[in-house]
Amino acid sequence: MSQDDSNFGKPVSFAVGDTIYSQGSESTGVYMILDGQVDIWRADGEQACHIASIGGGELLGEVSVIARRNHSVTANASRPTNALFNGAEAFRRSLAAPRVRHGGNTLDSRTSTRASSTN
Repeated sequence: MSQDDSNFGKPVSFAVGDTIYSQGSESTGVYMILDGQVDIWRADGEQACHIASIGGGELLGEVSVIARRNHSVTANASRPTNALFNGAEAFRRSLAAPRVRHGGNTLDSRTSTRASSTN
């Protein structure tokens, strides 16, 4: 990890089987996965359903932070995983930054243009 990585959050590591957060728990921040793999599970009573696996370069927990709600799924490390943790308020502030808003708007318009041209 380079020195600049610390500007994006606090480095954290998870071993295989570690629970990063549990369904129903308070959303305290967002993880940027640097390497490894995280499995996402949703419990329905006694049954658990595997939803997805995510890896390096992906965000984890951002939907709950943006929506200001508890986690709707459980996230477990399925491989040794390194990530950067950014607290909820800091993440929400970063989304409000003009450059980030502009980038998001640009991506949204490109996605909309591509989607409409393929229909």
